[in-house]
Amino acid sequence: MPNTLAHYGIQALTTRALLGATDLKWVFLGCVIPDLPWILRRIISGLLPEVNVYDLRLYVMVQASLIFCLLIAAAFAACTVQPWKVFSILSLNSLLHLLLDAMQTKWANGVHFFAPVSWELLNFGWFWPESLPTYVLTALGLLVLLWKWRETITKPPNLSFSFGQRSLLAIILLFGYMLLPLIALEGPEAANAHFIKTLKDRENRAGRLIEFDRNDYKKHPQGDTLTVWTHEEFQVAGHPGRQSATVSIRGRFISPEHLEIYDLHEHNTWFRDGASYLGLIALTLMWGWSIFRGKAYQQFFPRKGSPHRP
Repeated sequence: MPNTLAHYGIQALTTRALLGATDLKWVFLGCVIPDLPWILRRIISGLLPEVNVYDLRLYVMVQASLIFCLLIAAAFAACTVQPWKVFSILSLNSLLHLLLDAMQTKWANGVHFFAPVSWELLNFGWFWPESLPTYVLTALGLLVLLWKWRETITKPPNLSFSFGQRSLLAIILLFGYMLLPLIALEGPEAANAHFIKTLKDRENRAGRLIEFDRNDYKKHPQGDTLTVWTHEEFQVAGHPGRQSATVSIRGRFISPEHLEIYDLHEHNTWFRDGASYLGLIALTLMWGWSIFRGKAYQQFFPRKGSPHRP
C-alpha cells in the first residue's frame, strides 16, 4: 500500500471534486479504514507472539476487503447527525484507498474488491512504493494536510452519542465487522491469497512458486536468510540481495526451509513507515483537538455562560 500521507492529498481533492465541501477529518478517516485491520494485526502480533499467524492474516484480509470497509464506515456514520453524508464520504474514500493500493506493485499482495463473491487479489502493479508517483502523492498529502489543518480542527465532527436506534445500529454493525470475518476465512485461503495455502502445506512446499511482500532479508557470511511474516527464517539462494533490508521477493521453494529467489526488490522502509506514522499521528491529533478542545467539546461539556450550557 502507499503510505498514509500519499492517500490524504489525492483523496481529499477527489472527494471535494465529487461531493463538494466536506469535512476533511472524515475524508482522512476514510483513507485509513482499509488499513485498520493491518494496524490491528501488527498490535496483536506484538502483544501475542503465540497467536496463529495464518488465521490472523486471513481474518484481517477479510476485514480489509471492500465489503467490510463499507460495514465499518456505516458503523461510524451511524454515530453522527448526518449519517448518509458521512457514510458517502467514508465509503468513497475506502474505495479510493483500495483503488490506489491496487495501482502499486505488491508481490503476493493486492486488494479484495469483489469479496465474498471472489477472493482473488487485484493488483495492477503500475508503480513501486519507491518511485516518483509515490513521492509526488506523499508531497501532495503533506501539503493538503498543512493547508487545511486549521480549517479541519476547528470544524465540529457533529457526532451523536445519544442512545437510540442509530446507536443500536452502530453497535450491531461493529459486532458484524468483528465477528463475520470468522465465517469467511476459507475464502481467501482457498484462493491462496498471500500464498497462505502454499505456506500451510509445509511438507509439500518443495518446487512450488512463492512470493513475499516486504519481509526481512539478512546478509550473513554463512548464507543469506529471509525472515517472513510467519516468523519462519529461510535460507536463500539464487538472486542475492545487496545488503540487509526489507525486500519483496519472487521465487520457489527448494525444500520446506530453503528458497530460490528469482526476483528481489529492496524497499525504503523509513520513508513509507515514517510517512504513514506522520499521517496517523496527524489524524489522531486532528480528531482529538476537534472533539476535546473545539466546538464539539463545548457541546458535550459546556463552559459556564456558554450558549450550549443547559
